[in-house]
Amino acid sequence: LGAASDPEPMVRAAAVRTLGSLDQRDERVLAVLMARLVDDTRVVRTRAAESLLALDVSTAPGRAGEALARAQQDLATSLRSFPESAEMQATLAWLHAQRGEDAEAARVVEAALALDPSAARPYVIRGVLFARAGRFSDALASWKAARDRDPATPNIDRMIDEATRRLAAPP
Repeated sequence: LGAASDPEPMVRAAAVRTLGSLDQRDERVLAVLMARLVDDTRVVRTRAAESLLALDVSTAPGRAGEALARAQQDLATSLRSFPESAEMQATLAWLHAQRGEDAEAARVVEAALALDPSAARPYVIRGVLFARAGRFSDALASWKAARDRDPATPNIDRMIDEATRRLAAPP
């Protein structure tokens, strides 16, 4: 947590990226990440936005929300700089999905799948988009494809079970 306030920008950037990868929605972690959204250094701001996205934080009230939206725009710009990276495109697709931009998320996730059909994450995101649209059969197929590619995908069995339950429920 202390490294996120280090005078060296690259140390701050590494610290906020690490905090996002810990998968802890601890209030102290969230406070540190939100504070870095207004960092003087763009890479720190974008890493903070990316870490918050990994923790499923895509909105915030007031000034914090404004700072988050600006940092997300910086992040989107950075991710678009790497159109040949399936991983970067999957992150961009998730950013769009979390912001409610499902049509753009679908377009970008298909690009990620075209770049690397063996990656599980784009299938997970595509499944989320299908489920939001009420297309549980398509969501189920997409999530099963993700599990086939990486059985350790977080929450994949829960998503598959939920889609299966919804398909079995009477209309």
